[in-house]
Amino acid sequence: MIEIYALDGSIDLTEWLKYIEPHEVSVWAESREERAVWTGNPFILAGNHRSLQKWFAGLDSASIRVIGDHAYFWVLTSSTGFRHNLIPQDRLTVLNWAKREHNVIHEAMEMLGRFPKLSGLSKEMHHLREEILRIGVGHQEPATPVLIYGESGSGKEGTAQSLFEACDRSPKHRLYPMGGAWLGGDSIMTLSEVFGIEKRVATEVDARPGLVELHSDGALFIDDFDTAPKALQEQLLRITSTPKGSSALYRRVGGKEDLFTNVWLIFATNHDIAEMLKSHTLRLDFLFRFEDRVIVIPPLRNRPADLPAIAQALWRSLTAAAGPALEDRVLSWRTTRDLQSREQLQWKGNVRELAALLSLVVSMCKMPKHRHQSTGALINQVLARGPSYFQWLRILTEKEFTAGPSAPDRVGQILASDPDPVGDELSSCEIEIRNRLGESGWNEFVAAVQRRFRRDEKAIRRILCRYQVYALRYGPTLSKDEALRLSGARKLHSTQALNHLKWLSEADRYLQPVTRIAGSNSKWIYGPGTLYS
Repeated sequence: MIEIYALDGSIDLTEWLKYIEPHEVSVWAESREERAVWTGNPFILAGNHRSLQKWFAGLDSASIRVIGDHAYFWVLTSSTGFRHNLIPQDRLTVLNWAKREHNVIHEAMEMLGRFPKLSGLSKEMHHLREEILRIGVGHQEPATPVLIYGESGSGKEGTAQSLFEACDRSPKHRLYPMGGAWLGGDSIMTLSEVFGIEKRVATEVDARPGLVELHSDGALFIDDFDTAPKALQEQLLRITSTPKGSSALYRRVGGKEDLFTNVWLIFATNHDIAEMLKSHTLRLDFLFRFEDRVIVIPPLRNRPADLPAIAQALWRSLTAAAGPALEDRVLSWRTTRDLQSREQLQWKGNVRELAALLSLVVSMCKMPKHRHQSTGALINQVLARGPSYFQWLRILTEKEFTAGPSAPDRVGQILASDPDPVGDELSSCEIEIRNRLGESGWNEFVAAVQRRFRRDEKAIRRILCRYQVYALRYGPTLSKDEALRLSGARKLHSTQALNHLKWLSEADRYLQPVTRIAGSNSKWIYGPGTLYS
């Protein structure tokens, strides 16, 4: 999605937009241009010299930080001499619509489309995509390992997956991820997992291949590889020492024959490389093997243009997983702007910490007590506890999470599942009752309703079916109050609702009164009638 903001003085964009296809485009009027920086989408500003100057002059400090880091916005103007200090000079951002010079937009949007796992619109992320593309189209063999360096939660595994998807080994083969800590147990067991083991090395041990054999044509992603046992690091070093263009030699644990693998090794760490070399947790000759294939991921706090896009991507993923109940919940651009403006949020947990915050809010959105609160208000409730995840955790022990669930809104569930039908079609509740009564029983019910309710008989029939569905689903709990609410938009008078209930309960057929409500005179609770027993 690319958004275009038509500022004052821009010409008709209809013809120009034809040349931006096949990219999905959303055009906004000048009155909405304030949102441009915060939606997490690439955008174009279309206007004359005056309107563009006005837009840039109106940016607040948080917006200026994002714009200064943004790699996916452009200016479309007939003022060919337009310049501004917030427009980077290292790339084409000023486009002349008379010449329709917008190949740069196509190239950038294609770059974004190639790496769907990498959200973010910052210059660093743009450079990261370029590096992934450069390394991914190069040689992928044992002698060309890759090192991904970044803080915890910065997106190293997503980067590794994107790197593998960019290479010619994908999609026929796969990237297998594993953690160095997982490999940190018994060195013999670790070596057998990675390189395989021969039969009868130990009692009742069968021969089996290791990961370098199973994924010989794919890749292994070893996160926190510096925590792996030294014996494994030495064996991996031997594989990366293979001459370029050759398969790597290795042996299974207990094996006597040389085997060959073409596995591509991708390593990752969040530890300072200089400190690792000093403490001898990383061998210098190991580091040399990476040559120019080192990818550095800066922390989220240093990529202001990434937060809006990452937050929106996380929110869509979380609400989609939560199901239809949250499908109308949005993370507004104003809420995203507020998150970015909070200087106390250092995002030391990077993307993982942002995901934790939004996950807490999604959990709150599911609760009836928060149903009518905005997403921004819920985020403020969490952030009121402090700027870090350790402080947000306190909310899990407070009433927002520990209070018992509210009673389900049974009437609301019936009404939500039974909208008014189109034309003469039956409503959902009518269909359910017809199926329960059978064709002849349904026809008898319809005829009886026509005789009893000559005015608005179809609308009344739908309401009567809601009464019966309610009783069938929830047992003897249908009262006059529920009946009044089930009438929906028609808002029946209480006398009308009581008459309906009494008519349906004649001879206990469709409904039957079960007991009086304590202290409510002659008000009954109704349950399913004998026709449904």
